[in-house]
Amino acid sequence: MIVFEKVSKHYEQKNEKITAVKNVDLFIQPKEIFGIIGESGSGKSTLLKLLNTLEKPDNGMITIDGKDISKRTKAEQREDRRKTGMIFQHFNLLYNKTIAENVALPLKLSGIENPEKVNAALRFVKMEEKRNRFPKQLSGGEKQRAAVARALVSEPTLLLCDEPTSALDGQHAYEISKLLQKVNEEFGTTIVIVSHELELIRTLCSRAAVMEKGQLLETVTISQPEKAQTFSSYYDRIKETLNE
Repeated sequence: MIVFEKVSKHYEQKNEKITAVKNVDLFIQPKEIFGIIGESGSGKSTLLKLLNTLEKPDNGMITIDGKDISKRTKAEQREDRRKTGMIFQHFNLLYNKTIAENVALPLKLSGIENPEKVNAALRFVKMEEKRNRFPKQLSGGEKQRAAVARALVSEPTLLLCDEPTSALDGQHAYEISKLLQKVNEEFGTTIVIVSHELELIRTLCSRAAVMEKGQLLETVTISQPEKAQTFSSYYDRIKETLNE
């Protein structure tokens, strides 16, 4: 379980103290898809940085499975990051490397060469045929699929997603949301999604933290239909939606 206890973070900007998050209390269950939602400047991305140990809280404590992540040694933090996948809004792919090379990067940075893991990750996101292409040759949805494969190649137990669909059109956003759902169902991966998109949070998450001006307003439970409908194409989605 992930627990935030009275977590605050401040920044200095032009000799002024800016409060990014203030006294945040929340918990995230193992294998949960948890949302953090709010407008720009609400503090939601800061929570993600704190969880990924890119930033340290000024006050309070964040624990994962009972361990205070800010007190972990550098070696322990590196190991924690290996167990944490990250998906970004704008893909963050290296444009001078092929898709397979991009996916292999987390393993390479850990001194590991494992082509089978790379192949398995590409197979999972249905990008095997694009393995030798470069990012500039892909659509936005394909780039994000490659980014998902890169995040999964290290077999993370925690997946952090920062606006994973906001740079995509409707159908590609839908496909990525279904892919994240599949990751959670097949691997039991805990997923934390930061987004301002209400529909993405409503569709994927079991609970969501609502942020405003650095403060947690409420953690809401989201009702899900018994079985979400799946469409094979954008055209099928349009027909179903317009016929409702």
